[in-house]
Amino acid sequence: MELDVIAVLRAFGIENPVRVEGIVSGLINETYKIETASEHLILQRINKEVFTEASQLMENIQSVQNTLVNVDDYQVPELRKTINGALFHVDLDGYAWRMMGYISDSVTYDQTKDVGVAVEAGKLIGKFHLATSIIEPDRLHVILPNFHNLSFRADLFLGALQNASAEKLANASESIVFVEETLPHFDGLVGLSLPLRVTHNDTKLSNLLFDKTSGKGLCLIDLDTLMPGYLYHDFGDVIRTLCNSVTENGKDLDAVYFDMSLFEHFTEGYMSKMGEVLTDNEWVSLSTSIEFMPFIMGLRFLTDYLYGNVYYKTDYSDQNLDRCKNQFALIEKMKLQREKVAEVIRSYK
Repeated sequence: MELDVIAVLRAFGIENPVRVEGIVSGLINETYKIETASEHLILQRINKEVFTEASQLMENIQSVQNTLVNVDDYQVPELRKTINGALFHVDLDGYAWRMMGYISDSVTYDQTKDVGVAVEAGKLIGKFHLATSIIEPDRLHVILPNFHNLSFRADLFLGALQNASAEKLANASESIVFVEETLPHFDGLVGLSLPLRVTHNDTKLSNLLFDKTSGKGLCLIDLDTLMPGYLYHDFGDVIRTLCNSVTENGKDLDAVYFDMSLFEHFTEGYMSKMGEVLTDNEWVSLSTSIEFMPFIMGLRFLTDYLYGNVYYKTDYSDQNLDRCKNQFALIEKMKLQREKVAEVIRSYK
């Protein structure tokens, strides 16, 4: 693989890198940190099975970054062009590669107990939503149609049920029942009339970059899923990762709990930027969103497990089922705090 990376680097005008380091994170793309004699860079191979239109994906990123670059205290990793002036390079196997600047002295978190991180995460998501609110959502390409469409995900799940082996169906029986019992809870949320906005659509905590020294939120990374969406998608997704006591790969379900303090501090940060912008129905959507996003992620993990682990990277055969159980356990803990969650959100209206 390193030989492929060296060849790709030449396409971006880098002949003699000092170091090429694979970054083991993310479930979709391949990422490398590149060190040259004068700078550090990030190189990514875009998963062509997931993202079939690299040109549209990169156009979305460039369009949004052209707005974010004018936002105070928001750092935008500069996109680097190839020697031919393109935003990405396609290798002999048909994979698109992109390069961007590396923000030094920065850090990401898979999880945290630090309320300061939670406040900064809220400010950062709010700042992103506020800044991109001037962009007409229709200007962006729809990279992954139906990405957070619950009806679409439920249909895929039903298809998986019909094709899964008896062994997989037995292993996942409790999770399958949970899906069937929980789906109706989201009818009200899905039926809300909401404005389309520019959304990130993958705001798990590890996709937020913070300053290593000050702790200040710097920017959102992994922008492949930028497209029109609803604010509650981003709000709920960061909550499902920020406020879960274990990562989504954690198998100890007894250790899963919903951290109300982190939720309160995140909401404080978010509302400091977006509290005066939200529509009435957007206010309504936020409370249910914190259960909706772990549900839709759990449903996707479960569907992938039943289909034979064809989408997400896995280290063992039952990992997607374990990820599913983790998300559903979090929802069970969130249910106990529904009134408090709604009260916290209402306090800012």
